[in-house]
Amino acid sequence: MLRIKTLLFLGGLLLSLCYISCSKTALNKPDPQKSLSVTAISTSSGSYNASVIITGTGFSIDTAADKVTFNGKPGKVTAATATSLTVIVPKGAGTGNIKVTIGSNTVAGPTFTYVYTVMVSTLAGSGRDTVIDGTGVNASFHGMWGIASDSKGNIYAPDPQANVIRKVTPKGVVTTFAGSGKLGYADGKGRAATFGTPQGVVVDSDDNVFITDCYYRSIRKITPDGTVTTLVKNDGTFRLMDAFTIDAQNNMYLEDFNTLYKITPAGVVSALVGVYGPILGLAVDSKGVIYRSGGTGIFTINTATGQLAVYAGNEQALGYSDGPALHAMFHYPNGLVFDKAGNLFVADTDNWMVREITTDGNVVTVAGKQPLVYPLKDGPASVATFYAPFGITIDPQGNLYVQDELHEIRKITFE
Repeated sequence: MLRIKTLLFLGGLLLSLCYISCSKTALNKPDPQKSLSVTAISTSSGSYNASVIITGTGFSIDTAADKVTFNGKPGKVTAATATSLTVIVPKGAGTGNIKVTIGSNTVAGPTFTYVYTVMVSTLAGSGRDTVIDGTGVNASFHGMWGIASDSKGNIYAPDPQANVIRKVTPKGVVTTFAGSGKLGYADGKGRAATFGTPQGVVVDSDDNVFITDCYYRSIRKITPDGTVTTLVKNDGTFRLMDAFTIDAQNNMYLEDFNTLYKITPAGVVSALVGVYGPILGLAVDSKGVIYRSGGTGIFTINTATGQLAVYAGNEQALGYSDGPALHAMFHYPNGLVFDKAGNLFVADTDNWMVREITTDGNVVTVAGKQPLVYPLKDGPASVATFYAPFGITIDPQGNLYVQDELHEIRKITFE
């Protein structure tokens, strides 16, 4: 009899524990009577680490069970009730829908606009007008015309006055990648090669670097190990070699004395179309449309007719203003580069600024001030300054690099 009573007691205890456990589990699950929904968010925009409150129905009070993403990037849920979630905005979220997932159920909420925090720093260069290898501000540049980046985030900067090609690592280590420093025309490896006024630069998908050798009117190729060869020899075709860019298929485009040329990866040159007016920068978007900068703004080039169409800027006047692209103003813009999303960044040289033309057709100032502040300042966009930014490029992480006329390479990060 005692054994039976003991078994009954243990069985009852087990049932009680199971009931308590199941009750607690049920409390942590969303109410099955209320479907999962998002009805509102406390703010429609914000920066990294901002706190956003999402209201709706069917949430779990267990923060680990609520999965929230901003444009696909996971946020951190710090507090939860059945109708409210408090979430921290992740870094680099971008603009897109907020989504809440619980178990196998996912619902989309309103669009959240991510506000980037822009910071400007000096990657390399002391401001001194000389050629010195080194790290960061211990390195110096004699001159630069354009810059380009490879798949590892290394920056390449031809020095037309010193006849060398400089390489800058993501940590700011500057070395002489190719060129002896003497005017000459010789292929070879590293410093055994010589150049004559190297100016334009692009990098292909295999990290080969291509240089316009302006004095000798040729195009030189440098492999990742520093071996220099001639891709296009001087045959009298080229004269000035003003602007240079590359597309996703590794075809290069060169503006030379009012003519736009196409150069294949094999070095086959063909004249595409005549173009007129000052061209200081070229870029190609993901669809193969070619853009040029110069004078009052940014223009697209019709490669069949040579006709230009205004993409951004006031066709009649120089100046500075943000806003809708066709009403914005520029002052002799130069370097152009697209990011992965299709936004076009512009080195607006005579406005001393870096500008962005967004995919929705608006011009905004990323960083810089009109020529009122000297010397240069690093820091957040609200205080950072440039001196006639000229070349511009972007690395695989989306950081911008700007060639400043004061012999420095500046870095712009977005968080």
